[in-house]
Amino acid sequence: MSKHETAKGPRVVTSEVEIRATPEAVWKAIATGPGIKSWFMAMESEFDERVGGEVRTKMGDEMVPTAKITAWDPPHRFATEGENSFGPGSPKIAYEWTVEAKGGGKCVMRMVQTLFTEDDAWDTQVGDTEAGWPAFFHILRNYVERHADQPSGVVQAMNPVPGTKAEAFQRLTAALGIAKIAKGARVDSHIDGAPPFSGEIEDVVRGRSDRIMIRLERPFPGTAWIGVGPIERKMTAIVTLYYYGKGAAKASDRDNALLTPWLQAHGQTVPS
Repeated sequence: MSKHETAKGPRVVTSEVEIRATPEAVWKAIATGPGIKSWFMAMESEFDERVGGEVRTKMGDEMVPTAKITAWDPPHRFATEGENSFGPGSPKIAYEWTVEAKGGGKCVMRMVQTLFTEDDAWDTQVGDTEAGWPAFFHILRNYVERHADQPSGVVQAMNPVPGTKAEAFQRLTAALGIAKIAKGARVDSHIDGAPPFSGEIEDVVRGRSDRIMIRLERPFPGTAWIGVGPIERKMTAIVTLYYYGKGAAKASDRDNALLTPWLQAHGQTVPS
């Protein structure tokens, strides 16, 4: 679940997910570098675990702006503030992450993202992140409930594509050999030049972005996110495969080398 408040004042996005796990297990996934890399983006993070400490993040060779820790209460709550998260000159942004235990061995993880501006010029970026959090939290839940503490690897590419969202989504799924878009449908993608994968569709979402979430069985257990949606006003295709298990990191390096050029070539396709 995700909601975006755009009334006069700071821009606020609130997202939450129920996870069948202990607060300690969820905390390890959201407040440690290895945990975050297992369900979010292909990046390296370091936490200086104290109020006043820093969260330092690197994506490939690029450093992401450092955030300051403003609250640290494991395993229930932490918060950060930082500048330039949406690019140079973007307003200050704060994140608050809370984990609340529920009955039946479950807990609720909630994230509140606040962009400190009343300028609606940033609403596109805020809307993009609002659309993305539910997908990331689907992956988080799958990771914590089924693959916690396992080695992980992320295969990730995104690229602008021509046409409308519906057209681009249909072309992307067809290009990957995904014939039926429905919960429970089987997927077996073996396309020349692209990483092969197979599994079962767990969720289909249509809205600001169209996407399917697949519970992967091969080449590793994990989750796939296949989708199309606007990012900074450009229609963009996203393909992300999360691998868990021995050898996942090495396999993700191999498959990243395939996926990025494949998706770039796909994005150059002009609709007939």
